Amino acid sequence: MQRQEVIHELCESERLFVGALGKVLEVYVHPLLDENRRWMAGVPSLAANLLDWLDDIFQLHAQICSTLDHVQSTQVPIVTSIAAPLRHFVSRLEVYQPYICRLDEAVELIEDAMGDPKSDFGEFLRLQNPGTSPSESELSSSLWLPLARLGHYLDLFNTLWTLTPRHHPDYLPTYSLLTSVTLVVRVLREVKSREDEYTFVKGLVSRIRGLHCLDDVVRRQRRLRAHGPLYLLSSGTADDNSDSPNDNLPSSRNRDRIGDPRKQRRATSLDSGLSSASSVSSIVSSASSTCLNNGETISSRRHRHQTPPHARIYAFVFDDLVLITHQSQRNNVNGEDTWELASEIGVCRVLSLNPHPDDRRSFCLHLYPVEQNVISTGITPDSSSFYVTMRVPSSRRFLADPSNTDVPHESETFDLWWRAFQRCCLSSIRSLSMPLHSGTYLLDGLSAEDNNTSNQQTVMSLVASGLPIPKSPSLQLAEPQTTRSLAEREERGWWSLRFHEVLRELQSREALLSEMDCQPRFTTSGTLNV
Repeated sequence: MQRQEVIHELCESERLFVGALGKVLEVYVHPLLDENRRWMAGVPSLAANLLDWLDDIFQLHAQICSTLDHVQSTQVPIVTSIAAPLRHFVSRLEVYQPYICRLDEAVELIEDAMGDPKSDFGEFLRLQNPGTSPSESELSSSLWLPLARLGHYLDLFNTLWTLTPRHHPDYLPTYSLLTSVTLVVRVLREVKSREDEYTFVKGLVSRIRGLHCLDDVVRRQRRLRAHGPLYLLSSGTADDNSDSPNDNLPSSRNRDRIGDPRKQRRATSLDSGLSSASSVSSIVSSASSTCLNNGETISSRRHRHQTPPHARIYAFVFDDLVLITHQSQRNNVNGEDTWELASEIGVCRVLSLNPHPDDRRSFCLHLYPVEQNVISTGITPDSSSFYVTMRVPSSRRFLADPSNTDVPHESETFDLWWRAFQRCCLSSIRSLSMPLHSGTYLLDGLSAEDNNTSNQQTVMSLVASGLPIPKSPSLQLAEPQTTRSLAEREERGWWSLRFHEVLRELQSREALLSEMDCQPRFTTSGTLNV
């Protein structure tokens, strides 16, 4: 009977959800549409787009609700099969993607309009919500209901699966429903996180003087794995007792805040489990060791003359690229720190990574510089490589305060840098080792060319469905718009393209990791471990 109770809760909560969304549309959307269902003048484009996408979500859930009603009315008194009919709707949950990605901005815009006495749109909202503050309005709170519904789905489907016996005919459909919805929600979250991360990284890297290829470096497919201060050593060790402790933490633990506090974005997924680095295979390790030894003989003396001992640098480690900068003496107009790109190894890739034999806070790198004008092409440079040693500044001052639990242990800080450089090294070696795509940037198990081909197929599918060629929100801002309706459909197609791109990447990464985990392992005695 517990399973029947969960099914009843699923059906009843779906009816309530559809009813709540229908009320929102009736009160806040329908009065703003003319007889041709076009938005009246004065409604901001972002708010109009979000409410259009909310209507798409409503239409989807109205069909789900109708299906659940049909199941309940035809399977009396016991509902046996509930998962199989719902599986047909899983792929259509993609309709949530643009809504999720633009919700924060739209809610902020709506609340600003409600507080603006000169806004016609705000006046309409105030009439619909008399006596309420912008943040407490019915519309602002109702706009978060779709996200809560997705979370409720995961809880209900997981409970339903645990209560379904393995011999039950709906067991496998329920398992498929749970896992497929979980994957879709994971992709929805990842796309949103990537977009926030992209905005943050673009603002951060734009503060590097001497970097003339911002758009080539900062791409949605190229993720920032760590950034922060390091020491570039020519010989000996660094004395970092004068460090400001707050400056010593890499990546997300020392992120700069950008712009208006209400518009600040944070890269929430830089250190998440979704971005864990793959282990280096034996062939890559062998190649790295060779590169390291060659690097020592080629350029260690050259580097010693170019860089003063213990030079303080600020490094940005991406998936396949490293930016090495120095702190600038001038801040930008917002008072934020800026950096100067290092002259010869400012943009480089990693060929090898090894721990320093005598210093647990240092590691040895074999780098080869990349010209800025060939970053996007992936052309292998013919310039000399560099052997350098980098050292992680100490964070021991933090450790003196046991109440400060937000500071990583010194070994954790080192490990964060190590994993970032290791991933970058793996990407470089893999890229150079691919005979068909030598030197080109690779996603996890997917080449740039393969990714472009898949994107073209997705675009063709979108155009065949009646949508125009997708355009990102930033591209729409840079180009004059024809009509509001066209802009909304272009953006809708863009988010669909991003959804499928990230979905392919996650599936490719998991397939690659599974393949690596399934590689045969031999013991020292020659026997096979499975």
